[in-house]
Amino acid sequence: MFKGIEMADSVSIDTHKLFYCPTSMGVVVFKSEKDLNLIKHTSHYIIRRNSVDTGRFTLEGSRPFACLKPWAALKIIGKRGYGLLLQHARESTNYLRDILDHCGNFEVLNTPELFILNYRFIPEAAKEQISIWEGISEKTREAEKKIMDINRFINGLNVKLHRELRRDDTTFVSRTTLESTRYRPQNIVVLRAVLVNPLTDKKVLDKIVETQNRIGLQIWKEFEPAFKRIKEESF
Repeated sequence: MFKGIEMADSVSIDTHKLFYCPTSMGVVVFKSEKDLNLIKHTSHYIIRRNSVDTGRFTLEGSRPFACLKPWAALKIIGKRGYGLLLQHARESTNYLRDILDHCGNFEVLNTPELFILNYRFIPEAAKEQISIWEGISEKTREAEKKIMDINRFINGLNVKLHRELRRDDTTFVSRTTLESTRYRPQNIVVLRAVLVNPLTDKKVLDKIVETQNRIGLQIWKEFEPAFKRIKEESF
């Protein structure tokens, strides 16, 4: 992913999440200090051309020196510390994906480049029906419409599941809508997990999936009659 980065003259880094810094913390790193002169801006009242001012180069002018925090984090945690944190995050992401696949009532909808996993609750019956319609020889418009109907239906199910998970208040996962899944251009509601907490272990992830599956199946009882009607409607 980072192959060739050493050839860049400058690199901007958003240190939120992966570098364990607050939101809005960022830093730009230059290979050569001389490159700062190519993009600098001066004013008549401070940091005048050729004047001597403290903090001549900043992205924020007189606003807070926010980039100090990510710089301090890089120095304190260091390469080895971040290596351990990111290794744990990668292992957690892979483990969550494995248990979601094993459960059967979930569908993972992205291949994580880092540590964000997007997935949705979809009971096996609905998943199998989509597979049947996708496998129809010379897929018809009617089959495609059926798949879209099921996806809209499952979108509503996941919105309600997310609300119930917040009400349950024993686990947390965010929710978003994607248009870049295998169902594109249809928008798909997904649960979004960012696995960077070093205190999250396999037992915690097992409990999270068990809770989401249990509550999801409870909600499915309300949705199942409507699903059967969609399934039984002829083309």
